[in-house]
Amino acid sequence: HFAQEIEQFLNVDSFLRFLAVNTVLVNLDSYLGTGHNYYLYHNTATGHYEMIPWDLNEAFGNFQMGNVQQMLSLDIDQPSAGKKFLIERLLKIEKYKEQYHADLRELIETHFHPERMSAEIDRLYALIHDAVVVETHNLYSAEQFAKCLTENIVPERGPGMRRIFRRGEPFDQQEQNTVRRAPPPPPPFMNQEISGLKPFVANRVASVKAQLNGERKGYIIEAFRPGFMMRREFKGQPDLNQRKGED
Repeated sequence: HFAQEIEQFLNVDSFLRFLAVNTVLVNLDSYLGTGHNYYLYHNTATGHYEMIPWDLNEAFGNFQMGNVQQMLSLDIDQPSAGKKFLIERLLKIEKYKEQYHADLRELIETHFHPERMSAEIDRLYALIHDAVVVETHNLYSAEQFAKCLTENIVPERGPGMRRIFRRGEPFDQQEQNTVRRAPPPPPPFMNQEISGLKPFVANRVASVKAQLNGERKGYIIEAFRPGFMMRREFKGQPDLNQRKGED
């Protein structure tokens, strides 16, 4: 009954491709993980709803709900953090699961094939390299930028971090000449280690292929805890909303 009804409302083919791409990229700052960064668009020409992703800067396993190796081995049949009922119900239907697996296989054999991705990474690196080198507000150094193409890196402050967080901001317009927030220290990095781009592609493709062939089980994220980033980021730091003298 669900399979008959869902196709009247949702573009299932498009959603399964959306799911395949996000799964391969381990893009968890999305519907799969945090449950946001997408639009549900009603296409009036077809009468169906479409999933449109946005804000993809945490792809390539960079929004980590586990360590690097766990992100690389994210389970293809349970790729979400906790329960996402639409994914769960669709993949319980065999024809949709087979179609989704076919989408995954096509992706890793074509657009996300390591050789093709390596060439594209090199092209984009050359395109933006000079701008990265002269940028003074980087979160990461130019050396880390270059290294992360081929190796995992441990985050360190880039040259622009001190400048970015140097000044506090007024509480509001009326107080801008008298009261200012204490300048916050740079927040800690969320990730202890970041996967290099080319190693990520090669290892993720190997993991997805092995799972498709039934040779390996994937890593399952039990649940996403809303607010965990903020608790982690500001743990042990002063309350930036507390005014001077209000102890």
